[in-house]
Amino acid sequence: MYLSGYTGVNMSTTRISNQTYALTVSLNEASNGYIDIKCKTSKTTYGACALIFYPPGDRDLQCETQNLKSVECGWKVGRNTQVPKAKTQYQLQGSPCPDGSEGRCSLNMMVEAGETNWTLTASNPLGTIQLHDRADLTKRVRMLAPEEVTASNINSRNISLEWRWTVDQYKDFSVTCEVQGVHSEKNSTSETSGVGLNSAVLTNLMPNSTYEVKVRCRTDTWRWGDWSRGVTLHTKGDVPDALDVWMQMKENQVVVVWKTPLANQSHGNITDYEVTWANTTTGIPHSEHSLTLHLDTSKEHSITVTAWNINGSSSPSTITTPNTSPDGTRVNSSWIIGSNGSFMLSWPMSPASSCGYIIDWCPTLHCQTVDWIKVPDNNTNATIFSKDFRDGLRYSLSIYACTEGAPVLLERREGYVREIRIERDAKNRTLFKSLNAKQKETDAEISWEKIPLREQSAFIRGFRLYYWNNDSTVFNVSTDDPEATSLTATNLEFTSYTFTVVARTALGECGNTSRSLTLNSLTDDLFRSIFIALGLTLGLLTLTTILCYTNWACIKHKVYPPIPKPVLMDNWLTPPVSSQSRPKGFFC
Repeated sequence: MYLSGYTGVNMSTTRISNQTYALTVSLNEASNGYIDIKCKTSKTTYGACALIFYPPGDRDLQCETQNLKSVECGWKVGRNTQVPKAKTQYQLQGSPCPDGSEGRCSLNMMVEAGETNWTLTASNPLGTIQLHDRADLTKRVRMLAPEEVTASNINSRNISLEWRWTVDQYKDFSVTCEVQGVHSEKNSTSETSGVGLNSAVLTNLMPNSTYEVKVRCRTDTWRWGDWSRGVTLHTKGDVPDALDVWMQMKENQVVVVWKTPLANQSHGNITDYEVTWANTTTGIPHSEHSLTLHLDTSKEHSITVTAWNINGSSSPSTITTPNTSPDGTRVNSSWIIGSNGSFMLSWPMSPASSCGYIIDWCPTLHCQTVDWIKVPDNNTNATIFSKDFRDGLRYSLSIYACTEGAPVLLERREGYVREIRIERDAKNRTLFKSLNAKQKETDAEISWEKIPLREQSAFIRGFRLYYWNNDSTVFNVSTDDPEATSLTATNLEFTSYTFTVVARTALGECGNTSRSLTLNSLTDDLFRSIFIALGLTLGLLTLTTILCYTNWACIKHKVYPPIPKPVLMDNWLTPPVSSQSRPKGFFC
Protein backbone atom coordinates (compact mmCIF):
# COMPACT_ATOMS: atom_id res chain seq x y z
CA MET A 1 0.00 0.00 0.00
CA TYR A 2 1.16 3.51 -0.71
CA LEU A 3 -0.04 7.09 -1.29
CA SER A 4 -0.11 8.29 -4.88
CA GLY A 5 1.92 11.43 -5.48
CA TYR A 6 3.75 11.41 -2.15
CA THR A 7 7.46 10.65 -2.01
CA GLY A 8 9.92 10.98 0.79
CA VAL A 9 7.31 10.48 3.54
CA ASN A 10 7.35 7.88 6.28
CA MET A 11 4.87 5.04 5.57
CA SER A 12 4.36 1.75 7.37
CA THR A 13 1.92 -1.06 6.48
CA THR A 14 0.42 -3.35 9.15
CA ARG A 15 -1.37 -6.64 8.30
CA ILE A 16 -4.56 -7.06 10.25
CA SER A 17 -5.96 -10.15 8.49
CA ASN A 18 -5.56 -12.01 5.20
CA GLN A 19 -7.38 -9.25 3.28
CA THR A 20 -7.12 -6.33 5.68
CA TYR A 21 -4.15 -4.00 5.99
CA ALA A 22 -3.54 -0.69 7.76
CA LEU A 23 -1.35 2.11 6.31
CA THR A 24 0.23 4.63 8.67
CA VAL A 25 1.58 7.82 7.04
CA SER A 26 3.39 10.83 8.56
CA LEU A 27 2.79 13.78 6.18
CA ASN A 28 5.38 16.54 5.98
CA GLU A 29 2.71 19.15 5.21
CA ALA A 30 -1.05 19.49 5.33
CA SER A 31 -3.09 18.01 2.52
CA ASN A 32 -5.35 20.22 0.45
CA GLY A 33 -8.18 17.66 0.28
CA TYR A 34 -8.24 14.34 -1.53
CA ILE A 35 -5.51 11.69 -1.30
CA ASP A 36 -5.35 8.55 -3.48
CA ILE A 37 -4.46 5.36 -1.57
CA LYS A 38 -3.37 2.47 -3.79
CA CYS A 39 -3.02 -1.25 -3.02
CA LYS A 40 -0.92 -3.23 -5.43
CA THR A 41 -1.24 -7.03 -5.66
CA SER A 42 0.48 -9.57 -7.86
CA LYS A 43 -2.37 -9.37 -10.35
CA THR A 44 -3.63 -5.80 -10.34
CA THR A 45 -3.81 -2.50 -8.45
CA TYR A 46 -6.74 -1.34 -6.36
CA GLY A 47 -7.30 2.02 -4.76
CA ALA A 48 -9.47 4.31 -2.72
CA CYS A 49 -9.83 8.07 -2.18
CA ALA A 50 -9.40 9.48 1.31
CA LEU A 51 -10.77 12.87 2.36
CA ILE A 52 -8.71 14.72 4.97
CA PHE A 53 -10.39 17.51 6.97
CA TYR A 54 -9.25 19.67 9.88
CA PRO A 55 -10.86 21.24 12.93
CA PRO A 56 -10.69 25.06 13.30
CA GLY A 57 -7.20 26.47 13.84
CA ASP A 58 -7.89 30.16 14.58
CA ARG A 59 -5.75 31.99 17.17
CA ASP A 60 -4.68 35.34 18.72
CA LEU A 61 -7.98 37.00 19.60
CA GLN A 62 -7.78 40.73 20.38
CA CYS A 63 -10.64 43.12 21.06
CA GLU A 64 -10.95 46.93 21.12
CA THR A 65 -13.49 49.72 20.78
CA GLN A 66 -13.73 52.94 18.81
CA ASN A 67 -16.85 54.67 20.05
CA LEU A 68 -17.34 52.93 23.44
CA LYS A 69 -20.72 51.69 22.11
CA SER A 70 -19.47 48.62 20.28
CA VAL A 71 -16.72 46.04 20.50
CA GLU A 72 -14.57 45.04 17.53
CA CYS A 73 -12.52 41.87 17.75
CA GLY A 74 -10.01 40.40 15.36
CA TRP A 75 -7.97 37.22 15.14
CA LYS A 76 -5.79 35.17 12.82
CA VAL A 77 -7.80 32.71 10.77
CA GLY A 78 -6.43 29.15 10.70
CA ARG A 79 -5.80 26.95 7.69
CA ASN A 80 -8.56 25.84 5.35
CA THR A 81 -10.42 23.06 7.13
CA GLN A 82 -11.45 21.50 3.76
CA VAL A 83 -14.83 20.53 5.23
CA PRO A 84 -17.31 20.53 2.30
CA LYS A 85 -20.65 22.28 2.77
CA ALA A 86 -19.84 22.96 6.42
CA LYS A 87 -17.98 26.25 6.98
CA THR A 88 -16.58 27.11 10.36
CA GLN A 89 -19.14 28.92 12.50
CA TYR A 90 -18.05 31.82 14.75
CA GLN A 91 -19.67 33.37 17.81
CA LEU A 92 -18.51 36.29 19.98
CA GLN A 93 -19.88 36.23 23.50
CA GLY A 94 -22.52 33.81 22.17
CA SER A 95 -23.60 36.11 19.30
CA PRO A 96 -23.06 34.95 15.69
CA CYS A 97 -20.34 36.59 13.57
CA PRO A 98 -21.34 36.92 9.88
CA ASP A 99 -17.81 37.96 8.87
CA GLY A 100 -16.00 35.45 11.05
CA SER A 101 -14.26 33.76 8.12
CA GLU A 102 -12.47 37.09 7.49
CA GLY A 103 -11.09 37.19 11.01
CA ARG A 104 -13.26 39.96 12.47
CA CYS A 105 -16.44 40.35 14.44
CA SER A 106 -18.26 43.24 16.12
CA LEU A 107 -20.76 43.39 18.93
CA ASN A 108 -22.99 46.36 19.80
CA MET A 109 -22.88 47.03 23.52
CA MET A 110 -21.90 49.78 25.91
CA VAL A 111 -18.31 49.49 27.04
CA GLU A 112 -17.80 49.87 30.77
CA ALA A 113 -14.61 50.33 32.71
CA GLY A 114 -13.06 47.19 34.11
CA GLU A 115 -11.65 43.99 32.70
CA THR A 116 -13.95 41.68 30.77
CA ASN A 117 -13.30 38.20 29.40
CA TRP A 118 -14.09 38.22 25.68
CA THR A 119 -14.67 34.76 24.17
CA LEU A 120 -14.73 33.70 20.53
CA THR A 121 -16.04 30.23 19.65
CA ALA A 122 -15.13 28.58 16.33
CA SER A 123 -16.64 25.20 15.39
CA ASN A 124 -17.03 22.78 12.48
CA PRO A 125 -18.04 19.09 12.30
CA LEU A 126 -14.53 18.04 13.30
CA GLY A 127 -14.14 20.16 16.42
CA THR A 128 -14.63 23.36 18.40
CA ILE A 129 -12.14 25.82 19.83
CA GLN A 130 -12.48 28.88 22.03
CA LEU A 131 -10.25 31.95 22.02
CA HIS A 132 -10.14 34.32 24.99
CA ASP A 133 -9.00 37.92 25.48
CA ARG A 134 -9.29 39.52 28.91
CA ALA A 135 -9.02 43.32 28.80
CA ASP A 136 -10.45 46.67 29.94
CA LEU A 137 -11.65 48.13 26.63
CA THR A 138 -11.76 51.67 28.01
CA LYS A 139 -7.97 51.42 27.71
CA ARG A 140 -8.21 49.99 24.21
CA VAL A 141 -9.87 52.83 22.37
CA ARG A 142 -8.76 53.07 18.73
CA MET A 143 -9.91 56.56 17.95
CA LEU A 144 -12.09 57.40 14.98
CA ALA A 145 -10.80 59.82 12.37
CA PRO A 146 -11.10 63.53 13.20
CA GLU A 147 -13.90 65.26 11.29
CA GLU A 148 -14.06 68.67 9.59
CA VAL A 149 -10.33 69.30 9.54
CA THR A 150 -9.76 72.96 8.61
CA ALA A 151 -6.91 75.48 8.67
CA SER A 152 -7.32 78.30 11.17
CA ASN A 153 -4.11 80.04 10.11
CA ILE A 154 -1.72 79.59 7.17
CA ASN A 155 1.79 81.08 7.12
CA SER A 156 4.77 80.53 4.85
CA ARG A 157 6.27 77.72 6.93
CA ASN A 158 3.50 76.45 9.24
CA ILE A 159 -0.24 75.77 9.26
CA SER A 160 -2.59 75.78 12.28
CA LEU A 161 -5.32 73.11 12.11
CA GLU A 162 -8.59 72.46 13.94
CA TRP A 163 -11.02 69.53 13.86
CA ARG A 164 -14.11 68.08 15.54
CA TRP A 165 -14.68 64.80 17.43
CA THR A 166 -17.82 62.71 16.85
CA VAL A 167 -17.39 60.86 20.18
CA ASP A 168 -17.98 63.07 23.21
CA GLN A 169 -15.87 60.90 25.52
CA TYR A 170 -12.75 61.77 23.47
CA LYS A 171 -12.78 65.21 25.09
CA ASP A 172 -11.73 63.60 28.37
CA PHE A 173 -8.95 61.42 26.93
CA SER A 174 -5.26 62.25 27.04
CA VAL A 175 -4.38 61.88 23.37
CA THR A 176 -1.50 62.36 20.97
CA CYS A 177 -2.28 63.54 17.44
CA GLU A 178 -0.07 63.22 14.39
CA VAL A 179 -0.40 65.75 11.57
CA GLN A 180 1.09 64.82 8.21
CA GLY A 181 1.60 67.15 5.27
CA VAL A 182 2.25 65.38 1.98
CA HIS A 183 4.18 67.30 -0.69
CA SER A 184 5.58 66.13 -4.01
CA GLU A 185 9.16 66.75 -2.84
CA LYS A 186 9.16 66.73 0.94
CA ASN A 187 6.72 65.43 3.56
CA SER A 188 6.35 67.04 6.96
CA THR A 189 5.05 65.41 10.16
CA SER A 190 4.47 66.76 13.65
CA GLU A 191 2.99 65.33 16.87
CA THR A 192 1.07 67.17 19.58
CA SER A 193 -0.28 65.85 22.90
CA GLY A 194 -3.07 67.08 25.19
CA VAL A 195 -6.41 66.29 26.81
CA GLY A 196 -9.27 66.24 24.32
CA LEU A 197 -6.93 67.70 21.72
CA ASN A 198 -8.72 69.24 18.74
CA SER A 199 -6.00 71.45 17.21
CA ALA A 200 -2.35 71.26 16.18
CA VAL A 201 0.31 73.11 14.20
CA LEU A 202 2.17 71.58 11.25
CA THR A 203 5.66 73.09 11.03
CA ASN A 204 8.77 72.94 8.84
CA LEU A 205 6.82 73.52 5.63
CA MET A 206 8.10 74.96 2.37
CA PRO A 207 6.79 78.39 1.42
CA ASN A 208 4.56 78.79 -1.63
CA SER A 209 3.86 75.04 -1.71
CA THR A 210 0.77 72.85 -1.84
CA TYR A 211 0.25 70.17 0.82
CA GLU A 212 -2.35 67.50 1.43
CA VAL A 213 -2.85 67.51 5.19
CA LYS A 214 -4.43 64.75 7.30
CA VAL A 215 -4.67 63.95 11.03
CA ARG A 216 -4.87 60.83 13.20
CA CYS A 217 -4.83 60.41 16.98
CA ARG A 218 -4.35 57.77 19.67
CA THR A 219 -4.78 57.44 23.40
CA ASP A 220 -1.81 56.98 25.68
CA THR A 221 -2.67 53.29 26.10
CA TRP A 222 -3.55 52.07 22.62
CA ARG A 223 -2.68 52.19 18.95
CA TRP A 224 -3.14 54.87 16.30
CA GLY A 225 -6.66 55.56 15.09
CA ASP A 226 -7.91 56.20 11.56
CA TRP A 227 -6.60 58.98 9.30
CA SER A 228 -8.89 61.88 8.55
CA ARG A 229 -9.74 62.88 5.03
CA GLY A 230 -6.99 64.85 3.34
CA VAL A 231 -7.29 68.64 3.08
CA THR A 232 -5.40 70.52 0.35
CA LEU A 233 -3.70 73.69 1.60
CA HIS A 234 -1.20 76.14 0.08
CA THR A 235 1.41 77.94 2.18
CA LYS A 236 2.20 81.60 1.72
CA GLY A 237 5.30 82.81 -0.10
CA ASP A 238 8.54 83.98 1.50
CA VAL A 239 11.78 85.67 0.52
CA PRO A 240 14.09 83.49 -1.62
CA ASP A 241 16.79 81.35 -0.07
CA ALA A 242 20.40 82.49 -0.45
CA LEU A 243 21.75 81.80 -3.94
CA ASP A 244 24.40 79.24 -4.81
CA VAL A 245 27.07 81.52 -6.33
CA TRP A 246 30.32 80.71 -8.14
CA MET A 247 32.75 82.44 -10.49
CA GLN A 248 34.72 81.76 -13.66
CA MET A 249 38.02 83.50 -14.44
CA LYS A 250 38.66 84.46 -18.09
CA GLU A 251 41.85 86.45 -18.73
CA ASN A 252 40.90 90.00 -17.69
CA GLN A 253 37.27 89.09 -17.00
CA VAL A 254 35.38 87.63 -14.06
CA VAL A 255 32.14 85.82 -14.83
CA VAL A 256 29.88 85.62 -11.77
CA VAL A 257 27.38 82.76 -12.07
CA TRP A 258 24.57 81.48 -9.86
CA LYS A 259 22.19 78.55 -10.05
CA THR A 260 18.53 79.05 -10.86
CA PRO A 261 16.61 78.71 -7.57
CA LEU A 262 14.33 75.68 -7.46
CA ALA A 263 10.67 76.05 -6.56
CA ASN A 264 11.44 75.10 -2.95
CA GLN A 265 14.15 77.79 -2.89
CA SER A 266 12.55 80.71 -4.73
CA HIS A 267 9.32 80.63 -2.62
CA GLY A 268 7.60 82.53 -5.39
CA ASN A 269 8.49 83.87 -8.81
CA ILE A 270 11.92 85.54 -8.98
CA THR A 271 11.58 89.09 -10.28
CA ASP A 272 15.26 89.97 -10.70
CA TYR A 273 18.78 89.68 -9.26
CA GLU A 274 21.21 92.25 -7.89
CA VAL A 275 24.99 92.02 -8.24
CA THR A 276 27.19 94.30 -6.12
CA TRP A 277 30.97 94.79 -6.31
CA ALA A 278 33.11 97.65 -5.04
CA ASN A 279 30.64 100.57 -4.95
CA THR A 280 28.60 99.40 -7.93
CA THR A 281 25.23 97.64 -7.99
CA THR A 282 23.50 96.41 -11.12
CA GLY A 283 20.20 94.65 -11.71
CA ILE A 284 19.96 91.44 -13.73
CA PRO A 285 16.72 90.13 -15.33
CA HIS A 286 15.27 86.97 -13.79
CA SER A 287 15.96 85.04 -17.01
CA GLU A 288 19.75 85.56 -16.74
CA HIS A 289 22.05 83.81 -14.29
CA SER A 290 25.49 85.29 -14.90
CA LEU A 291 27.28 88.62 -15.23
CA THR A 292 30.64 89.31 -16.89
CA LEU A 293 32.75 91.94 -15.11
CA HIS A 294 35.90 93.55 -16.50
CA LEU A 295 38.09 93.57 -13.41
CA ASP A 296 41.77 93.43 -12.61
CA THR A 297 42.24 89.68 -12.13
CA SER A 298 45.60 90.21 -10.43
CA LYS A 299 43.64 91.38 -7.37
CA GLU A 300 40.94 89.82 -5.23
CA HIS A 301 37.39 91.14 -5.54
CA SER A 302 34.36 90.56 -3.30
CA ILE A 303 31.11 90.17 -5.25
CA THR A 304 27.63 89.81 -3.72
CA VAL A 305 24.48 88.47 -5.41
CA THR A 306 20.89 88.60 -4.08
CA ALA A 307 17.58 87.36 -5.51
CA TRP A 308 14.27 89.24 -5.32
CA ASN A 309 10.63 88.19 -5.39
CA ILE A 310 7.43 89.96 -4.34
CA ASN A 311 8.18 89.14 -0.70
CA GLY A 312 11.63 90.74 -0.63
CA SER A 313 15.28 89.84 -1.15
CA SER A 314 17.28 86.78 -0.24
CA SER A 315 20.21 86.81 2.12
CA PRO A 316 23.30 88.02 0.23
CA SER A 317 25.63 85.39 -1.24
CA THR A 318 29.25 86.51 -1.51
CA ILE A 319 32.08 85.10 -3.63
CA THR A 320 35.67 86.34 -3.50
CA THR A 321 37.61 86.01 -6.74
CA PRO A 322 41.18 84.68 -6.39
CA ASN A 323 44.36 86.41 -7.49
CA THR A 324 45.37 85.07 -10.93
CA SER A 325 48.65 86.96 -11.36
CA PRO A 326 51.37 85.18 -13.40
CA ASP A 327 53.41 84.51 -10.27
CA GLY A 328 50.42 82.88 -8.57
CA THR A 329 50.19 79.22 -7.66
CA ARG A 330 49.65 76.86 -10.60
CA VAL A 331 48.67 73.21 -10.55
CA ASN A 332 49.26 70.53 -13.12
CA SER A 333 46.39 68.78 -14.84
CA SER A 334 45.97 64.99 -14.67
CA TRP A 335 43.74 62.57 -16.53
CA ILE A 336 40.55 61.08 -15.13
CA ILE A 337 38.55 58.23 -16.62
CA GLY A 338 34.74 58.44 -16.43
CA SER A 339 32.52 55.62 -15.21
CA ASN A 340 28.85 55.01 -16.07
CA GLY A 341 28.46 58.46 -17.56
CA SER A 342 29.95 60.28 -14.57
CA PHE A 343 33.24 61.23 -12.91
CA MET A 344 34.26 59.78 -9.56
CA LEU A 345 36.68 62.17 -7.84
CA SER A 346 38.75 61.87 -4.68
CA TRP A 347 41.44 64.13 -3.29
CA PRO A 348 43.53 64.50 -0.12
CA MET A 349 42.16 66.64 2.68
CA SER A 350 43.44 70.21 2.49
CA PRO A 351 44.35 72.29 5.56
CA ALA A 352 43.32 75.36 3.57
CA SER A 353 39.67 74.26 3.61
CA SER A 354 37.47 75.88 6.25
CA CYS A 355 34.01 75.38 4.70
CA GLY A 356 34.34 72.36 2.42
CA TYR A 357 35.27 72.05 -1.23
CA ILE A 358 33.96 73.24 -4.59
CA ILE A 359 34.24 71.22 -7.79
CA ASP A 360 33.51 72.91 -11.09
CA TRP A 361 33.59 71.57 -14.64
CA CYS A 362 32.99 72.53 -18.25
CA PRO A 363 34.11 71.36 -21.71
CA THR A 364 37.86 71.80 -22.15
CA LEU A 365 37.19 73.54 -25.47
CA HIS A 366 34.56 76.26 -25.74
CA CYS A 367 33.89 76.52 -22.02
CA GLN A 368 30.91 78.85 -22.19
CA THR A 369 29.17 78.08 -18.89
CA VAL A 370 30.71 76.44 -15.85
CA ASP A 371 28.77 74.10 -13.56
CA TRP A 372 29.69 73.20 -9.99
CA ILE A 373 28.81 71.41 -6.78
CA LYS A 374 29.78 72.13 -3.18
CA VAL A 375 31.06 69.33 -0.93
CA PRO A 376 30.97 69.37 2.91
CA ASP A 377 34.31 69.76 4.66
CA ASN A 378 34.26 66.20 6.03
CA ASN A 379 34.15 64.68 2.52
CA THR A 380 37.06 64.27 0.13
CA ASN A 381 35.27 62.43 -2.65
CA ALA A 382 32.36 63.14 -4.95
CA THR A 383 30.56 61.70 -7.96
CA ILE A 384 29.99 64.27 -10.69
CA PHE A 385 26.98 63.68 -12.94
CA SER A 386 25.22 66.03 -15.32
CA LYS A 387 22.47 65.51 -17.86
CA ASP A 388 24.55 67.70 -20.19
CA PHE A 389 27.55 65.34 -20.25
CA ARG A 390 28.30 64.00 -23.73
CA ASP A 391 30.32 60.96 -24.74
CA GLY A 392 33.57 61.68 -26.58
CA LEU A 393 33.83 65.27 -25.27
CA ARG A 394 36.73 66.20 -23.00
CA TYR A 395 35.89 68.02 -19.78
CA SER A 396 38.08 70.01 -17.41
CA LEU A 397 37.37 69.64 -13.69
CA SER A 398 38.84 71.81 -10.95
CA ILE A 399 38.88 71.13 -7.21
CA TYR A 400 38.95 74.16 -4.89
CA ALA A 401 39.22 74.48 -1.13
CA CYS A 402 36.46 76.69 0.27
CA THR A 403 37.85 79.37 2.59
CA GLU A 404 36.59 82.49 4.31
CA GLY A 405 38.17 84.46 1.47
CA ALA A 406 38.98 83.44 -2.08
CA PRO A 407 38.78 79.73 -2.98
CA VAL A 408 42.12 77.94 -3.33
CA LEU A 409 42.72 75.80 -6.41
CA LEU A 410 43.95 72.34 -5.36
CA GLU A 411 43.81 70.10 -8.43
CA ARG A 412 42.77 70.01 -12.06
CA ARG A 413 41.59 66.96 -13.98
CA GLU A 414 40.71 66.33 -17.62
CA GLY A 415 38.71 63.42 -18.87
CA TYR A 416 35.83 61.89 -20.77
CA VAL A 417 32.71 60.44 -19.19
CA ARG A 418 32.95 57.83 -21.93
CA GLU A 419 35.68 57.66 -24.59
CA ILE A 420 34.69 57.12 -28.23
CA ARG A 421 36.90 55.61 -30.88
CA ILE A 422 38.63 58.34 -32.90
CA GLU A 423 37.51 58.26 -36.52
CA ARG A 424 37.77 60.82 -39.30
CA ASP A 425 36.96 64.43 -38.47
CA ALA A 426 33.70 66.23 -39.19
CA LYS A 427 34.80 66.90 -42.81
CA ASN A 428 35.71 63.22 -43.33
CA ARG A 429 39.40 64.06 -43.38
CA THR A 430 42.13 61.84 -42.00
CA LEU A 431 43.24 62.31 -38.43
CA PHE A 432 46.88 62.98 -39.37
CA LYS A 433 47.12 66.15 -41.42
CA SER A 434 50.11 66.89 -43.71
CA LEU A 435 51.80 63.53 -43.20
CA ASN A 436 55.38 64.07 -44.37
CA ALA A 437 58.17 61.57 -45.04
CA LYS A 438 61.84 62.59 -45.08
CA GLN A 439 64.92 60.46 -45.66
CA LYS A 440 67.89 60.91 -43.34
CA GLU A 441 70.63 58.64 -44.70
CA THR A 442 69.26 55.13 -43.89
CA ASP A 443 66.46 56.45 -41.70
CA ALA A 444 63.02 57.81 -42.55
CA GLU A 445 61.33 60.43 -40.40
CA ILE A 446 57.52 60.55 -40.60
CA SER A 447 56.01 63.75 -39.22
CA TRP A 448 52.53 65.19 -38.90
CA GLU A 449 50.72 68.20 -37.53
CA LYS A 450 49.72 68.17 -33.87
CA ILE A 451 46.25 66.66 -33.55
CA PRO A 452 43.75 69.33 -32.42
CA LEU A 453 41.88 68.62 -29.20
CA ARG A 454 38.53 69.04 -30.96
CA GLU A 455 39.29 65.90 -32.98
CA GLN A 456 40.20 63.78 -29.94
CA SER A 457 37.17 61.82 -28.73
CA ALA A 458 39.45 59.72 -26.50
CA PHE A 459 42.78 60.15 -24.76
CA ILE A 460 45.70 59.69 -27.17
CA ARG A 461 48.22 57.65 -25.21
CA GLY A 462 50.93 57.65 -27.86
CA PHE A 463 51.57 56.80 -31.51
CA ARG A 464 52.80 53.82 -33.50
CA LEU A 465 54.47 53.81 -36.92
CA TYR A 466 54.15 50.69 -39.06
CA TYR A 467 56.39 50.28 -42.13
CA TRP A 468 57.09 47.57 -44.67
CA ASN A 469 58.68 47.08 -48.09
CA ASN A 470 58.04 44.64 -50.90
CA ASP A 471 58.85 41.54 -48.83
CA SER A 472 55.71 42.29 -46.72
CA THR A 473 57.52 42.03 -43.37
CA VAL A 474 55.89 44.63 -41.11
CA PHE A 475 57.99 46.53 -38.58
CA ASN A 476 56.88 49.16 -36.12
CA VAL A 477 58.20 51.80 -33.78
CA SER A 478 56.13 53.61 -31.14
CA THR A 479 56.14 56.38 -28.54
CA ASP A 480 54.13 56.94 -25.36
CA ASP A 481 54.27 60.71 -25.77
CA PRO A 482 50.74 61.96 -26.63
CA GLU A 483 52.23 65.27 -27.81
CA ALA A 484 54.67 63.68 -30.31
CA THR A 485 54.54 64.86 -33.93
CA SER A 486 57.08 62.51 -35.53
CA LEU A 487 58.48 58.98 -35.47
CA THR A 488 61.64 57.66 -37.13
CA ALA A 489 62.19 54.27 -38.74
CA THR A 490 65.89 53.38 -38.66
CA ASN A 491 68.32 51.17 -40.58
CA LEU A 492 66.19 50.89 -43.70
CA GLU A 493 67.12 49.41 -47.05
CA PHE A 494 67.33 51.48 -50.22
CA THR A 495 63.92 50.57 -51.61
CA SER A 496 60.30 51.68 -51.48
CA TYR A 497 58.48 51.61 -48.14
CA THR A 498 54.90 52.18 -47.03
CA PHE A 499 54.49 53.97 -43.70
CA THR A 500 51.27 53.97 -41.64
CA VAL A 501 50.79 56.09 -38.51
CA VAL A 502 48.12 55.31 -35.89
CA ALA A 503 47.10 56.92 -32.60
CA ARG A 504 47.05 54.63 -29.56
CA THR A 505 43.98 54.91 -27.28
CA ALA A 506 42.27 52.81 -24.64
CA LEU A 507 39.85 51.72 -27.38
CA GLY A 508 42.58 50.54 -29.72
CA GLU A 509 44.55 52.07 -32.58
CA CYS A 510 42.74 54.84 -34.44
CA GLY A 511 43.08 57.18 -37.40
CA ASN A 512 45.51 55.13 -39.52
CA THR A 513 47.05 57.23 -42.33
CA SER A 514 49.62 55.97 -44.87
CA ARG A 515 52.42 57.47 -46.95
CA SER A 516 54.98 55.91 -49.33
CA LEU A 517 58.66 56.81 -49.64
CA THR A 518 61.49 55.49 -51.82
CA LEU A 519 64.90 55.55 -50.13
CA ASN A 520 67.90 56.28 -52.39
CA SER A 521 71.55 55.34 -51.77
CA LEU A 522 74.12 57.94 -50.73
CA THR A 523 76.03 57.57 -54.12
CA ASP A 524 72.88 58.38 -56.01
CA ASP A 525 72.48 61.47 -53.89
CA LEU A 526 76.11 62.54 -54.62
CA PHE A 527 75.69 62.12 -58.39
CA ARG A 528 72.43 63.96 -58.26
CA SER A 529 74.07 66.87 -56.40
CA ILE A 530 76.94 67.03 -58.98
CA PHE A 531 74.55 66.97 -61.92
CA ILE A 532 72.46 69.69 -60.37
CA ALA A 533 75.56 71.88 -59.76
CA LEU A 534 76.81 71.35 -63.34
CA GLY A 535 73.39 72.11 -64.72
CA LEU A 536 73.17 75.33 -62.76
CA THR A 537 76.67 76.39 -63.88
CA LEU A 538 75.95 75.65 -67.55
CA GLY A 539 72.67 77.53 -67.34
CA LEU A 540 74.39 80.56 -65.83
CA LEU A 541 77.08 80.61 -68.54
CA THR A 542 74.48 80.30 -71.27
CA LEU A 543 72.45 83.16 -69.85
CA THR A 544 75.56 85.36 -69.59
CA THR A 545 76.53 84.62 -73.21
CA ILE A 546 73.09 85.54 -74.51
CA LEU A 547 73.05 88.82 -72.60
CA CYS A 548 76.51 89.77 -73.85
CA TYR A 549 75.64 88.95 -77.45
CA THR A 550 72.43 91.02 -77.46
CA ASN A 551 74.17 94.05 -75.90
CA TRP A 552 77.59 93.74 -77.62
CA ALA A 553 77.45 97.10 -79.44
CA CYS A 554 76.78 99.03 -76.27
CA ILE A 555 79.40 97.14 -74.32
CA LYS A 556 81.99 97.70 -77.06
CA HIS A 557 81.22 101.42 -77.24
CA LYS A 558 81.70 101.85 -73.49
CA VAL A 559 84.67 99.61 -73.05
CA TYR A 560 86.51 100.60 -76.29
CA PRO A 561 85.19 104.09 -77.28
CA PRO A 562 86.36 105.45 -80.76
CA ILE A 563 89.41 107.79 -80.80
CA PRO A 564 88.73 111.05 -82.81
CA LYS A 565 91.21 112.22 -85.49
CA PRO A 566 93.14 115.58 -84.84
CA VAL A 567 91.82 118.67 -86.76
CA LEU A 568 93.81 121.97 -87.32
CA MET A 569 91.83 125.24 -87.35
CA ASP A 570 92.80 128.91 -88.11
CA ASN A 571 92.06 130.15 -84.61
CA TRP A 572 93.99 127.50 -82.85
CA LEU A 573 96.13 130.25 -81.25
CA THR A 574 93.07 132.21 -80.05
CA PRO A 575 92.19 131.59 -76.42
CA PRO A 576 89.01 129.52 -76.09
CA VAL A 577 85.77 131.21 -75.09
CA SER A 578 84.73 130.28 -71.58
CA SER A 579 81.67 128.00 -71.57
CA GLN A 580 80.03 125.42 -69.31
CA SER A 581 81.73 122.10 -69.61
CA ARG A 582 79.63 119.15 -70.74
CA PRO A 583 79.45 116.50 -68.08
CA LYS A 584 81.17 113.29 -68.77
CA GLY A 585 79.61 109.97 -68.17
CA PHE A 586 79.33 106.35 -69.21
CA PHE A 587 76.13 106.03 -71.26
CA CYS A 588 75.00 103.66 -73.93
